[in-house]
Amino acid sequence: MRNFLIIFWGIFAAFTTVATFYVLINYEVQRWKDKQRLREGIYIRRVTRLEVLITIFTPVFPCAMFAGHIFFDPESASITIDITALLVSAIFAAYLRYVHVAYVKISSEGVEQRIWFSNPTRYPFNAINRVVYYEKPDIDEPDMVGFYAKSGFQIALFDPITHNNY
Repeated sequence: MRNFLIIFWGIFAAFTTVATFYVLINYEVQRWKDKQRLREGIYIRRVTRLEVLITIFTPVFPCAMFAGHIFFDPESASITIDITALLVSAIFAAYLRYVHVAYVKISSEGVEQRIWFSNPTRYPFNAINRVVYYEKPDIDEPDMVGFYAKSGFQIALFDPITHNNY
C-alpha cells in the first residue's frame, strides 16, 4: 500500500506542479494579449493577480503527502490524512481550473463570459435589457457591474476596475 501511495502522490504532485506553472504563465500571457485587445476596443476582465497567486498553494498538499510517505514511518500515517489531503487538493485543482478559464469579454459583438467548467456563453447586446452598477460602501470591496437579460437572468457580473489588476 505504501508503494502505491508514494507513486500516486508523486504523480499527482508532478501534475499539479506543472499545471500550476502552466496556469501562472498562461495568465501573464493572456494579460499581455488583453492589453493589446483593449487597444482594439475589446474589454476583457479576468481574475485578479491575488487570486492567481493563491494557486501557488495547489501543489503543496500533494508534495507534502509525497514527501511524508517517503520520509516518515508508514505506521504513523492514517488513511484519514490521505483522504483529507486528496479532498483539499481536489478543491485547489478545481480553483486552478477556474483561474485558468474565467473571464468576461465585452466587444462590439456583445458580452461573453466563461466560468468554471462551462463553455463560453455569448450574449449579443440586444439581449441585454439593463446594466446595473453596484457601488460598495466599503472601500476594500470592489464595485460591480451586472448585465441582465429581459427575463431578469443575470448574464454577467464583474468588477470593472479591480485593484489595479492591469
